[in-house]
Amino acid sequence: MHREQRQKRFTYFRADATEAIKLQAALSAFVSHCDTLLQRKQDITVTEGSTVRTQLINHHEEDGFFFGEFLSFEAGKTPQALNPEAFDQEEVPLENLLDNLSDDQRREVIDGICYIGVLGEHIVMTQALSLGVRDFEGYLNRMLQASPDVPHGTVFQLVREVPASTQDKLKGAKSISIGSPLATVVTDTREHTDDKGGLKKRKKRMLLKDSRAIDAVKSITGCNLDEFTADDALDLASLKVQVDISYRRYSAKREENMIEDLSRALRDVPDDNLSIKLHNRGEIRGDKLFLWTMKSVEYIGGAAVRESVRQRMREWLRELSSQGTIS
Repeated sequence: MHREQRQKRFTYFRADATEAIKLQAALSAFVSHCDTLLQRKQDITVTEGSTVRTQLINHHEEDGFFFGEFLSFEAGKTPQALNPEAFDQEEVPLENLLDNLSDDQRREVIDGICYIGVLGEHIVMTQALSLGVRDFEGYLNRMLQASPDVPHGTVFQLVREVPASTQDKLKGAKSISIGSPLATVVTDTREHTDDKGGLKKRKKRMLLKDSRAIDAVKSITGCNLDEFTADDALDLASLKVQVDISYRRYSAKREENMIEDLSRALRDVPDDNLSIKLHNRGEIRGDKLFLWTMKSVEYIGGAAVRESVRQRMREWLRELSSQGTIS
């Protein structure tokens, strides 16, 4: 089979629990009691309304790091992806499974694979096309309730909120972006009945204006925007007033605290238009921490090699921890 290196996107979440148990411990407890695919199968109603069948088909835990390989596909659409005999197994040799599928079936199975790496409460994942983040979250909660070692009523939530431990560890900030749109058009689509009794969708436009941005334009340009009507302002919907603060560290020994002080101060500003960009491809938007990265992963025959994905996930979590972004 042809081997190649490709870039794969990893996304970070924190898994908060309502009880005192980490996601990694809950997953470890679950697989110790549910050792076949049949016990690890769940049907999920995804956002679009179709039913997705999901199995944890392979898992690996070593040195305090849990790695899972999930397969999701629309129920009834790809029944040949896993034959009945596979449900009695503990793992599925995915490479052998792909070799026996047609090109269309192979593509569908590859698109339905979701990898996760878990270290304590920290989770990094690659999303499958057929499985959204919230659907995967729902699957985890239903699945883990089957383990007697998970406290009854435990609910896990994948969140992006900036943890308190990160607020004073923003050494990775490379720029701050403070901005506000001058005008924004919001399209509200609603169904209505036409003269023939049929359902149609009607789009309604609404204008949201930010007076601070308009005042800023007035102050800088001297332009009197009061003479414009709301309809005129619709043409300005893509115009943004943006204040950017950026810096470069010229010396590792030099203390440059202004950007970090601003970062900490602005962390408490409840404004969706505030973003703090980090060196590690991350970004803080308001009170949300968005972390992602592109890693080179080995592929064979169009499918990612699980050992390569596992290694890159583990390395990235260690990088985030050493940088103080997560703890």
